[in-house]
Amino acid sequence: TVSVLYWPETGAPPRATNHQCTQPNLFRRPSAAMTESSGLVNAQRIRALVTRHVSSTGPVDQCDPAVLNEFVSIVHRGGSAEILGALKDPFKHGVPATQLRALHLIDRLVQNTPPDFTLCLTTEDWAERVFRTSKTTSSSEVADRIMLLVCSWHKRYPVEGMVKLIARFQQSKVVGERFQYIQADYNRRVAEKQQQRQRQEEEQQRQQQMQQQLSAQPSRTVHADPVGGPAPASRPRQTQRVDLNTLLMDVQGDMAGLEYGIQHPDMLDPDTAKDCAKHKATLSRIVENPAHVITDDERATVLAILEQLVNLLSFHDAINGTDYAGGA
Repeated sequence: TVSVLYWPETGAPPRATNHQCTQPNLFRRPSAAMTESSGLVNAQRIRALVTRHVSSTGPVDQCDPAVLNEFVSIVHRGGSAEILGALKDPFKHGVPATQLRALHLIDRLVQNTPPDFTLCLTTEDWAERVFRTSKTTSSSEVADRIMLLVCSWHKRYPVEGMVKLIARFQQSKVVGERFQYIQADYNRRVAEKQQQRQRQEEEQQRQQQMQQQLSAQPSRTVHADPVGGPAPASRPRQTQRVDLNTLLMDVQGDMAGLEYGIQHPDMLDPDTAKDCAKHKATLSRIVENPAHVITDDERATVLAILEQLVNLLSFHDAINGTDYAGGA
């Protein structure tokens, strides 16, 4: 008997095409101890919130909105590692209901916070924990839920850590076959939803065109650009792509300077780390904000660069006692 899989909320509409981040990390990801924030979050408060959530008697796929909002605020203050640290034991050793509540909270934070949280989730320790728990849990529902969410997280943030985790599930002798079934079902559902959304958009455009034709006046006709370029309505996206390319060149230039400064501390310009922290915030907004019109390939590139940037800033913080990686 095949159980019915829970379909996760993905926040932004999922895409049907997988993208792998091919750019390698400049450094190995730092440990959680290296990325702890400096007093910006209250560890005791986080533990209390986690306990309140996982011990709830409500449905396992719900979270108190006030609690969720506070968790989101903590992530924005650089507390991703602390939240995951508090969730470690309930997720790994809890009863199935507790594990499902922990999973639901993790998923809500992946969907509602900047990529920083997901990058913490893809550290070697947490990737190992997610993979092993799918094999050791006493509940097939928990195992299926883990594998389904991994597919969802990879679709949303195809960073290198997620790509490796997907490959590990696929190659597993214990859960590999089940994972491949879940992944195929997930991809099929994503494709169906995308096709449905595309049909709805086409129908809306058709109706809008009909309305415009019925109410159009000669003075309202949209003419082509007099210099032979595209119509004015198509210019914002083109301009935005040019701006994105320029931004990424600036980011990579500052990253190279920061990397050199880490290797040669006496040559490090203090403003370089500050500039990189600003770039991190900007790239996070681009990934989060649907108003930024970028292609799937551009989004994958931004995520890969953002992952490298966070790693660089984390090493800089560990060496210099700053908090640009988590608090920026």
